[in-house]
Amino acid sequence: MRRYHKRRWNQRLPFAQRPYLVQAGIDFDQSLLHFKPKGTVYLEVYWQGEDYFKNVADTLRQDLQITPPTDTDNLAIAARIGDCTAVHVHFLMNPTPTVSITRRVNTTNAPLVIYET
Repeated sequence: MRRYHKRRWNQRLPFAQRPYLVQAGIDFDQSLLHFKPKGTVYLEVYWQGEDYFKNVADTLRQDLQITPPTDTDNLAIAARIGDCTAVHVHFLMNPTPTVSITRRVNTTNAPLVIYET
């Protein structure tokens, strides 16, 4: 409820003075690139598009580059992982809660049977 009131109040302020910014729709919002924040600003933005990051793409790629560790502990763990068969299990999201035999409501993504022993 508090966020709703902040949004409504912000709509009355000029864009440059808003402490709470909401992206207009899900498409690229050019106005966010030119916004110069003053103080603390809360951004409610999807950031779905490379247009937001084009001017800093090289810096982001460099900063987010994964460098393999060179210490002996991590190298030993990496060797152990490489020497075995790795398995990945993915459970699909269950959007509706289910009730188990014991009548407990399941609020997880996987059926309760998986967690019961």
